[in-house]
Amino acid sequence: MPWLDRFLKKNPVLLWLNARGFMSSATSPIALFARKRMIERANQEKAEPSSNVIQPLDFLARFQQAAKEDPSFLDDRQILGLTISSVFAGADSTAITLRTIFYFLLKNPSTMAKIMEEIKDLPVSEDGVVSWTTANSLPYLTAVIHEALRIFPAGGIHLERVVPSAELQIKGHFIPGGTIIGASAWTIHAREELFEERTAEFRPERWLEVDEGELKRMKNSLFAFGRGSRVCPGKTVSFLEIYKVVPTLLLKFEVSDSDLIELVLS
Repeated sequence: MPWLDRFLKKNPVLLWLNARGFMSSATSPIALFARKRMIERANQEKAEPSSNVIQPLDFLARFQQAAKEDPSFLDDRQILGLTISSVFAGADSTAITLRTIFYFLLKNPSTMAKIMEEIKDLPVSEDGVVSWTTANSLPYLTAVIHEALRIFPAGGIHLERVVPSAELQIKGHFIPGGTIIGASAWTIHAREELFEERTAEFRPERWLEVDEGELKRMKNSLFAFGRGSRVCPGKTVSFLEIYKVVPTLLLKFEVSDSDLIELVLS
C-alpha cells in the first residue's frame, strides 16, 4: 500500500526530524552504532590531526577517505548510510542466516548427519577454526547455506529501485518514470520453476541433484543479497563468516534439541 509506506517509512517530516537527531530513540541500534563510530573518528582526527600511526582501513575509513578526496561525491549523510548498510549486510543478515542454518539442521536430523559426515575429518587451525578455503570446497555445506538463504532470506522487504525518467516496459507492462518498484526475495525463492518442486521444504539436496546448467540458473535466481550492480556490498563478508562459523561450531560443540528451543525463543 503506497500511501501507508509513504506515511510510515518515507514521511518527510519524520525523516527531517530523524536527520537532525530529534527522534534518536526511534533510530535502529545499528544506525546509532554507526553514528557513534563516525563521531569517535571525527574526534580522534581533531585530537591527533598529524598522527603518523597507520590504522587498518575498514569500511568507515575508506568512506571517509573517499569523501576527503571528492567532497562532492560523498557527504556525512551518505557516509552514514553506507556504514549502516555495511553493518546490516555483514552482521545482521549474517546472524539471521546462521540461526536459520542451525534451526533447520536441528529440525532435520538426516541433514545434520550428512553435514557432520562431511566435516568430521576437516583440517583446522591451532585454535580449531576451519579455514575459508577448506569450508568453501565442501559441496553439502554449500548446499545447506544456499538452501538457508533461499527458504529464509534475511531481507524481508522488497529491494526498492526507481524507474529512470524514460518509461520502462517489462513483458508488455508499462511503468512510468520515477515509479518506485522492487522485487521480494521471499516471493522469488518460492517459485518452483526456479528452484525445483517443494519450495516450502528445507531440502539442500535440490542444489546437488541438478546439472551444471540448472545449478547456475538457481544460483542466479538466489535473491537474498540482491542482484546485479546493486548487489549487497557485504555479501562476500557474510559468506566468509557463514562458511567458517558453521563447521567450526559443529566441530567444537554438540548441539541438541534444547538448543533449538533457545533459537526459537531468540
